[in-house]
Amino acid sequence: MTRRRHEFGVRLAIGADHGRVLRLGLREGAWLVTIGLLIGVPGVYLAGGVIKGVLVGVSPLDPATLLTVAPGLALVA
Repeated sequence: MTRRRHEFGVRLAIGADHGRVLRLGLREGAWLVTIGLLIGVPGVYLAGGVIKGVLVGVSPLDPATLLTVAPGLALVA
């Protein structure tokens, strides 16, 4: 978003309202989070055997853990 600050300024200068510019930024951020989840969840299943020895008390393929961590990461993003 920092790299696009000037673009957003130009959009506002030529008449776009603040809500529209905000929605544009949020929509693109949500799109990146979705792509990350689509790549990351299968990646966890593929790497499950490798990271199994590092995890203590949690299975790398535990759906409850994945469903808890994914929204948390999306919130942080």
